[in-house]
Amino acid sequence: MTSKLSAVHGTPLLNNNKGNDLSWFDWLCMKVQEMFESLLSRSFYCGFEKQLPEQELQARAQALRDKGACVLQCTNGAGTPIDAVIIPSQAKKRTGNVVVFSLVNPYLRYHPKYYESYLHRGADVVLWDPTKLTPMQSKEDLSCIVRTLLAKNPKSKIALQGYCVTVDPSIAVAAETNNPNVSLILDRGYGEVGKLVRSMSTLGALSCVKRAIETGYDCKGIEKIAEVKGNVLFLAPEKRDDQLLSCGEENLTRNLFRKAKNAECIDLEKSDHWTTWNGRTHESVHRFLFKNGILSATSAVSSTLFPDRAPPSDLRRWCFRNFNKAWC
Repeated sequence: MTSKLSAVHGTPLLNNNKGNDLSWFDWLCMKVQEMFESLLSRSFYCGFEKQLPEQELQARAQALRDKGACVLQCTNGAGTPIDAVIIPSQAKKRTGNVVVFSLVNPYLRYHPKYYESYLHRGADVVLWDPTKLTPMQSKEDLSCIVRTLLAKNPKSKIALQGYCVTVDPSIAVAAETNNPNVSLILDRGYGEVGKLVRSMSTLGALSCVKRAIETGYDCKGIEKIAEVKGNVLFLAPEKRDDQLLSCGEENLTRNLFRKAKNAECIDLEKSDHWTTWNGRTHESVHRFLFKNGILSATSAVSSTLFPDRAPPSDLRRWCFRNFNKAWC
């Protein structure tokens, strides 16, 4: 397996030249749009800016090779190869079905313990990096990956697992696939990016900002979630405990849940937007995957490997909520 090491992917900005044909107002709108495109990319995909030491990256790449990982050959609509790998399960009761992770950081930075539990219980795993850091491009790349998997095995059962910014494109892909064998695991995500941005900044109401959102960031998950044929599992904390996705009295994840069909929701108790899953949550997700034929078995998950986290402090809840909602 060859694996490119993750790099910082930036969102292309508009032409910086003012140009003689632009009025000062048009130029200002262009600059605001540039600013928001850059800010959204850095905010939603900040994990791609953090790098592990080179030695650690090489060790993780080797660990993937040792697990039998190989390149999943697929290119997106622009002809760009997607950096995707598929790891086959070595379990005795391998199902041949797949969990596709859509991550908010490069897959070599994703700790193996989070997907090894699926491999041990019979599912293959796909890890991939988007060719460009926008949800719309992630949607196109993920759609290509799903089509490639279904071309190899049309009867394959696939679960798309997304978190935060990757939830919206995952919903869009599942809806457009129109296949009851494609299920979703949606962890603290949204389908209304315009509402999310407006809750953070009054500039979100500007037409130039709306254009930036519509062209690169809005996969319209809130409209498409009801079209998903497969089963859907949501994970969300209490309405006001998610500092990022609480918009007034609304919680954007629970808005999706109310519109979804064939859906269930796991309440993440004593959690906020960034709290990692404990062992009980992993077991609940495993039961969902087992019910959908993707895992061949369920069993207890180590509480040492996935311990209960201390509840977020009131200061953390208040500070993070107000910081996230106070760009300008």
